[in-house]
Amino acid sequence: MDKIKLQVENVAHEYLSEIPDAWQKEDYLKILEAFDFADADALPDKELAEMTLMAITDEEPNQAAENLMALYLSDDLNEGQMSQIASDMQLDKIFEEYPEIGLHHRMFSINQLLRKAYNGKFPDGKAVQITFTLTDTDGTFSKAGDITSEIILKALQKAMPDNSIVKRLYPDQLEGKKELADADAIVWKRNVTQSGDTYEVEIISSDYWLGDILDHPSYEAEVTPFKHAETAEH
Repeated sequence: MDKIKLQVENVAHEYLSEIPDAWQKEDYLKILEAFDFADADALPDKELAEMTLMAITDEEPNQAAENLMALYLSDDLNEGQMSQIASDMQLDKIFEEYPEIGLHHRMFSINQLLRKAYNGKFPDGKAVQITFTLTDTDGTFSKAGDITSEIILKALQKAMPDNSIVKRLYPDQLEGKKELADADAIVWKRNVTQSGDTYEVEIISSDYWLGDILDHPSYEAEVTPFKHAETAEH
């Protein structure tokens, strides 16, 4: 596919101390059960979050961190890894430093829940919410689902400073020369609303990845999607 011409408008960002709706009712019930809190089902919904924090603090911070990771990261980490991370995360921003960046989103939410429960004992983290309008001037896209994390990051290049970590780590990927396989790990949440050829885009990412994004009123962007070898000739 050739370069796609896009018009990007009204790039704006704000910082978040937690991801909206990161924890749902079913999560609170699951956590309360794991922390041996009886009769959690009988609690009013408005009390679930408060009781979850209380149940967490019944454990030592290390154990509480291990319990939460066992619930949400056991498919990706073994017991030894979780034990080490539970110790390290009280001192370091593991949700930014862990080499498997696909785990950063969940690690961030776990860290912020622990920080709230233990009144700041865990490091503070920030997410960034970025909104902008994207107009498909070439008529390449047909639905909101076409605006992928890859397309979004490539469209936002001009709003990233030159020393942005995304630009420094993924120069070839942003130019379409290599696959940007980490796009969905960098973009934690994505919401796209379509109106004709115009798309209202809202994403949430880590302060680590996109916290230095620059607000920008308007610019043109040329995006080159990556071509997989098997489809390159089509």
